[in-house]
Amino acid sequence: MPDRGPELRTAIAQGQYERANELWQEWFRALHERIEAGTLTAEEWGRMAELYRWARPVLLAARTQLAAQVNTLHVAGVYGHAPEVVRPSLIRGSF
Repeated sequence: MPDRGPELRTAIAQGQYERANELWQEWFRALHERIEAGTLTAEEWGRMAELYRWARPVLLAARTQLAAQVNTLHVAGVYGHAPEVVRPSLIRGSF
């Protein structure tokens, strides 16, 4: 099973969420096959779990920022003008 962890971290850190989703789905399918076959090692499971623990707060922060931008656009549509959008930097982390 290919370890997609480094590629996933890079895609998430760069905000390439579609690519990250593709990599995650590919890795998850391989993981699922290994679980069903009874050949998954504790090390492989640990790598997947560690990546999930790292990615979850980063992705939640990105989702919150995108939701704020959508809300800003909604307000602009209601009132007829777009307020200045301040884009805070995305929390980034790597291990």
